[in-house]
Amino acid sequence: MLGLGRLSHLIPLLALLGLSTPALAGPHFSQPVPSFEAALATANQGGKVLLAIFSASWCGPCKVLARDMRKPGAKGALEKLHVVIYDGSEGEVGSALFRHLGLSSFPTLVAFDRGGQAAVKQSGYGSWDRMSKWLRELPERAVSIDQAIVAADKSPKNAELQLTVAGRLISLRRADEARRFYQRAQQHGSDAQAATAAWELLRLDTGDAYNESGRQAAEAFIARYPKSSEAGRALRFLAALPHPNVALLERLITARIDAAKGEHEVTGLIDPALHSRALRAAKIAAEWLAKRHPDSPASLDAQAEVAFVVDRDAPRAIALCEKAIEKSLEKNGSGLDERREALARYRRNQGDPSDGVRDFSAPRLLPDSPRGSSPPGYFTRLRQAQAAVREGCSAMGGSQSHLQAMIVTQKGAPHQIVFHPNTPAALANCAEPHLKNIDLPPGNTYSVEVGLSLPSDAEAIDLAVATAEEECASLAGEQRSLDLVLRSGLGLPVQIVYAAGSPELRACVDRVLLPLKLGRAVLQELTLRFPKAD
Repeated sequence: MLGLGRLSHLIPLLALLGLSTPALAGPHFSQPVPSFEAALATANQGGKVLLAIFSASWCGPCKVLARDMRKPGAKGALEKLHVVIYDGSEGEVGSALFRHLGLSSFPTLVAFDRGGQAAVKQSGYGSWDRMSKWLRELPERAVSIDQAIVAADKSPKNAELQLTVAGRLISLRRADEARRFYQRAQQHGSDAQAATAAWELLRLDTGDAYNESGRQAAEAFIARYPKSSEAGRALRFLAALPHPNVALLERLITARIDAAKGEHEVTGLIDPALHSRALRAAKIAAEWLAKRHPDSPASLDAQAEVAFVVDRDAPRAIALCEKAIEKSLEKNGSGLDERREALARYRRNQGDPSDGVRDFSAPRLLPDSPRGSSPPGYFTRLRQAQAAVREGCSAMGGSQSHLQAMIVTQKGAPHQIVFHPNTPAALANCAEPHLKNIDLPPGNTYSVEVGLSLPSDAEAIDLAVATAEEECASLAGEQRSLDLVLRSGLGLPVQIVYAAGSPELRACVDRVLLPLKLGRAVLQELTLRFPKAD
């Protein structure tokens, strides 16, 4: 059992379990509850599984999850669980348990076995259908590690179970035992599961991989799992090597462009392509962006850099950059300083690439547990913080595809975080708690660059609706729902038509929904459901 003392701000979602408490308005953390030990005892006495949801007040997906858990149809998925939710942000009372479990992003859900050991984890939130299925399976999965091993041995073709047991063994520093479970998942799992298992085996075997063995391992992995998300990480590693295999990278980058579904997937390939001199692939990426996203500032940025570096066409780079500035001003104005610096560079026409191309680097292929030549301890903590920023703060980045910052550490004093001048305030406010409290050696400066995942239109609308439901609940009075129609033309502002609602309530919803920037024409009927006040 975790001896972490009394965590006085855990919040049982008792209303979701059918007990008589006020409905929650969203992920907030004001009600005192028992310690972790007491919460576990309550779950065990009731014959339920303890499920902790780690959230944060600024976390958009957390709000969407809380909204979906309030819906009447959610009760069946939660009836066998004792659910608690608390703030895992740095400086909050839940941060001790959050750090103890080695977590790095919000929301993260952790189910515990009867002995208080973390048994099953789930990070992020996509859809309720998928989450509901995961929740219903928890009572069978949240068992002791010994029981889990027995169950995995009995079902060797259940790849998801094999991956879960292997991950638990890694967290317990039992890497040698984890191997056979990863090997089973690789043999019997889906393409995605096999790729995940193979990647973890590679990480266990490789050690400090910034060398020829790392190159060979990464190339072999990509050859076998070219479309996997892990292959993207391996590709960035190969592109950052001192003498990259340009012909191979041309093929790999082109293949990922062909399979891309979103703009950010392709803009993220520009820097590694240019840095590694995979110039033909860079041209293909620019053509893809010009055809599918001709007016996006991020797309125009990438096209301009390719025109300047590959084609040596400074006038075209200048024209594209000027258009990017114009389109950025039409939206939220983010990234203007960076684009003006690029424009000045193009006008100087001295052939110097962007800082992102020149200083491109990628994390090494390092395992999470120490094997062979290990990284310093702070390296993993820094990576975890960057992952937390990517997953929790991407929605605050506007049109920006990356966040750049410097962490300055001093002995006996808090870290100083210096953000790139073009960083939106909301993005900086979200990222700063993640970066400011990393345990780093004093007297150094650490450069941080985080690629941001831009939300789709559907995700942006879903997040805005969840935010409006939370922020406008106090104005709803006895009105528990609000029907509206959201309309937006390509490049045109959002319009909202209401069926009912007071002027004050409509004005509040307008403040949240009207600033939406959507990449396609939308005509959608929405229903906002407001929780009762505590």
